[in-house]
Formats: sequence, C-alpha cells, structure tokens
Amino acid sequence: MIDITIFSSRELALIAWTIIILTWMCFSQKLRQSLKNFFKAFFAIKLQIFFLGGYIYLALTLFFISKGIHWNTVLVKDCIIFVFITSILMIGGAIEQKRIRNNIFDTIKATTIIAFYINIFTFCFIAEFILLPVIVFFSMTAAYARVSKNVDENKAGCLLDFCINVIYLGIIVYSGIKIYQNPSVIIEEQSVYSLILPIILTVCFTPYLFIVKLYSAYEYFLIRLKASTTNLSPKHYRIRRNMIIKSCGANLNKLEYVIKHLKIFMYKDDDEFKRALNIICINYQHQ
Repeated sequence: MIDITIFSSRELALIAWTIIILTWMCFSQKLRQSLKNFFKAFFAIKLQIFFLGGYIYLALTLFFISKGIHWNTVLVKDCIIFVFITSILMIGGAIEQKRIRNNIFDTIKATTIIAFYINIFTFCFIAEFILLPVIVFFSMTAAYARVSKNVDENKAGCLLDFCINVIYLGIIVYSGIKIYQNPSVIIEEQSVYSLILPIILTVCFTPYLFIVKLYSAYEYFLIRLKASTTNLSPKHYRIRRNMIIKSCGANLNKLEYVIKHLKIFMYKDDDEFKRALNIICINYQHQ
C-alpha cells in the first residue's frame, strides 16, 4: 500500500492530471494512436540502451553514497523521481544536442535549489490542481507565440511570459513567508538531504550525459559523412571517418566546431578533405 503522505499537494495534483490526460487519450482514437507512436519511439532499442546505461550508472552512484544518508520514504521517492523522470529528460536533452553548460553549478542553481525552495511549502490540493493546468497552458501558448512570425502573437507571448513570471513570483513569495514564519524547516536533517541529494546526483550524472552527447554528435555527423560519400567507394568513408575521430577524439567542443565549419559535401578527394579538416582544427585552436 502506497503512503500518499510522502507526496506534496503539488505532486499529487501532477499525478492526478497525468491520470486524467492518459485516460482521456485512451478513449480518443486519434490521441490513442499518437500515444502508441510515442511509446513506440520511446521504447526504441537505442533509446532504451541509453536509459538502461543511465539507470546502471545512477544505481552505482546511489550504492556508493547510500551509507552516508539517513533514508526515509520521502528521500526514496525523490530518488525514484530523479532516476525515472529527471534522468530521462537529461538524457533526452543530451541526445537532442542541447548544450551541457561548462559550469554545472549554474544548472543546479537554476533547477535544484529553486525547485527545493518553492516546494518546501505548497498550496492546498485544490489550488495546486487548478494552478497546474493554468501554468502549463500559459507556458505552451507563450512558447508557440514566441516562435510565431505574427507580431501580435509575439506580443501576446510576452504578456503570457509576464503572467507566468507573476505566478512563479507569487509562489516564491509565499514560500519565503512560510520559511520566515518557520525557519527551522530549512535546516531540518531530511530537508537538507532533500536539497543535497539531487545536487549530488546531478553532478555525478554529468559524465554520463557527456558520453551520450559525444556519441550522439558523432552518430549525427557520421550519418551525414556517409551520405556525402554515397557516390564514392566505401573506403573513402572509412578514411574520412578515421580522420575525424583521430582529430577530435573525445573533445566535444572541437567536434561541434568541425561539424559546424566542415563542408563535407564539397570534397571528392581525401587529401583535399584532410587539408580542410586540418585548417579547421588549427582555427579551433586559435579561436
């Protein structure tokens, strides 16, 4: 039997809306087909290999740090959320070639610490249940309006962004007032663990994300490289592939620079390809 008291009202509202949306999708033929396509893509073998590798990596990380933490049901819940939700989103971002910041602490400050702060105190379930879809609707509409070519829609997007910021500011102020009224909650042992554990997991998970991003970048580039040598013999692809790997190695920034500047479809001769690659590598070193 699951003890729902380990979930905050915000988490319960999120669970409730997830169940409602999934149920609605199951009863709609078009949405049901979209859901099937999503699961088909999600459970692709290559993706599952990335996820399984992440799970094993995080399991080993938790094994080594577990002895230094006083575990309870809330921390176990936080770990499960990080492993099965946060890590998947982070791996997905790495696969999509989203930038991994050089300063990981900026990411921690922007996510873990702020999330911890605004989740110390939550509104009642009804308020969270109403507030959650409003924020999601405003966020999705604002995201669409920002990329729209219509000037009026761009202005509407700015207005929605302002509304979202006001809502978040209200939540932060509310949490701040509650912390001021009960400051001891911020230094309680389990509260400290709830803050530190996601930070430790995020930092420890960064090397794995780097590996995923490096592999994805090579895969993307080598697919294009193979397409550029379609009219040539297979040995030309192997020669050029080896040149790229030898030149870039595990240097992700260098690889991204080469991907951006090397016009792979221009070169029919391997020597010409090598000269262009060497020039780009020299420019990278002097940038």
